[in-house]
Amino acid sequence: MLLYILIILISMVLISTFNIIFGLENFNNSPWLVIGMVILAVVIEIIIDLIFAGIIHALSNKYFDPNKKFFCVSKKEQKFYERLNIRKWKDKVIELGALGGFRKNKIKDQNDANYIYQFLIESNKGIIIHIANIIFGFLIIICIPIKYVLVISLPVAIVNLFLSTLPIFILRYNIPKLKIVLLRIEKKSSIEN
Repeated sequence: MLLYILIILISMVLISTFNIIFGLENFNNSPWLVIGMVILAVVIEIIIDLIFAGIIHALSNKYFDPNKKFFCVSKKEQKFYERLNIRKWKDKVIELGALGGFRKNKIKDQNDANYIYQFLIESNKGIIIHIANIIFGFLIIICIPIKYVLVISLPVAIVNLFLSTLPIFILRYNIPKLKIVLLRIEKKSSIEN
């Protein structure tokens, strides 16, 4: 979480500094207006993300079935994630599953098929939430005065895009591993019965 807060704060400072140095006349020569507009844009972006996260989280689990083609991860995609060395940095990316009632940073019970299946469902919800955050994050462009689109709204939306892409990669990286665990449990259960 600290890393995300740091990235957001650094981005806010860079956007503000750039506008104060190169475009202060667009803000009535007021550095405080620049800083205020950047803070406002970030707050609105967070609110947009939370609204769409809430909407998606409220949808029925049937839309997030791990067997749906959209949620399957190809071998090629798996190799892409392995080349990114996700295993080395994934724990540094914020995991807010607890806000929705299901933490996805650690598996609590590797032997419970229902739990692993729910883990897959929640991972798929997380993927859709972050995709929505990327797409609808650009709504910030219509929430801030048009003259600030290129210098405030667009940079804030791009930072949001970056911060939403990382969790998608991590969730997609974990799906094949979770499916293997689920398959192992189901095989073990069928042998015992």
